[in-house]
Amino acid sequence: MTFKTMIGRLFWNPHWNEQLFMVSCSERLVEAPSQHSIDELNLRIARFLVAEETAKDDVELQFRLVFWSREDGQLVQEIEYESVPVNLLTVKSRSL
Repeated sequence: MTFKTMIGRLFWNPHWNEQLFMVSCSERLVEAPSQHSIDELNLRIARFLVAEETAKDDVELQFRLVFWSREDGQLVQEIEYESVPVNLLTVKSRSL
């Protein structure tokens, strides 16, 4: 990999930028819930799903934010947020 390629990837990496945006929305959702963060996460998660499985009318999307920490040598799981199920076709139609 050339130096020019490495510098280019440092500043232009759409997949990494997308992941960072989702992390940012997740953090904002835990700190100060907003419909904007929920909508953005729903939309981006919907884009990752397989098209054949999501083309049905009755498919719903729901996500949860789970944080893991270590306390006294044990892994502790905390569910910080669980979304309301939404129709996947409705979410995908918003992105058009």
